[in-house]
Amino acid sequence: MLSIPLSALGLLLGAIGLLVALMRRGSGIGYPIGGGAVSGLALAIGIAQVAAVGSAVSGVAEAMDESHRQQTRTNQEVVASASPGGSQRPRTARDSGGPRPTKPPAPAEAEHKRPQQAEAQATIPNDVTYTIIKKYVLRSIKRSLDVRLNRKVSEDVLRAIALQLKDSDPNTYDRTFICYYLPGMIVDAGAWATTHFNPNLEVRILGLTVEEEKALKQQPDDPSREVIGSWLDERLHFGHRVTIFRQNGKVFMENKFPDGSSGKKEIVEKPSGSARKFEKKAGSSVGEFYLIDKKGDLQLWDQDGLISTARKIN
Repeated sequence: MLSIPLSALGLLLGAIGLLVALMRRGSGIGYPIGGGAVSGLALAIGIAQVAAVGSAVSGVAEAMDESHRQQTRTNQEVVASASPGGSQRPRTARDSGGPRPTKPPAPAEAEHKRPQQAEAQATIPNDVTYTIIKKYVLRSIKRSLDVRLNRKVSEDVLRAIALQLKDSDPNTYDRTFICYYLPGMIVDAGAWATTHFNPNLEVRILGLTVEEEKALKQQPDDPSREVIGSWLDERLHFGHRVTIFRQNGKVFMENKFPDGSSGKKEIVEKPSGSARKFEKKAGSSVGEFYLIDKKGDLQLWDQDGLISTARKIN
């Protein structure tokens, strides 16, 4: 603290010495300049020290005040909780800033978190068989399976098969993907159904379900038509009933879908050896045509080859 006034005095004397030297035409001017510079530097250092000490003292004072306030609140809470007739409620995790207690899930939520327990109750009928026709494993990241079913099954049976397939491998994978193909379906050309553990089990039937197939098969034919044949087209996301018929001297192809919608187009029959061949009357830019093969199934072709085969409805 004493350095500030002394430094200021030295700076003042340096200024006076500088004026005297100037009056003497600069004789001895170096001494007052040097002394004034040293005194100014000492004054700046003294002021900085005072500011630092003041800031530290202020911080200590604030910390002591906060400690005092915290102690006062603690004492009040202890007294309130100890008083049997006090009106204040007991302190909870919400009051203290701690984690809030988690209430138990509702029954529906608890059931939703245990899907495999319910799925495991489904059984696989004795007349249902399946074969793994393709398998791919990427370390512990994923396991992919292509499975051939002997017939269509319900979603519950698919769940049971999926759990059985997943448990058949002792290793653990982050994801398990299973694709199901019906007899005659080409692998990698679109599966009939999938059961993916992603990571939870998701069951999807992409083709016609058992119920949809039954409903399409049972649709009656129009007696005014000369029906050439009816088939089920099981293409991915496109399952429907196909009917080729003759009416009023023309040939038509009608497509009926599970949602009740339908579409009809005129076609023409073309000579083709032993097989019956049909083409769109309006033509096709990719050379599409239909063939009824020796088994009675309906094949769809284009200039690149066979696209799909629809099964004949007996």
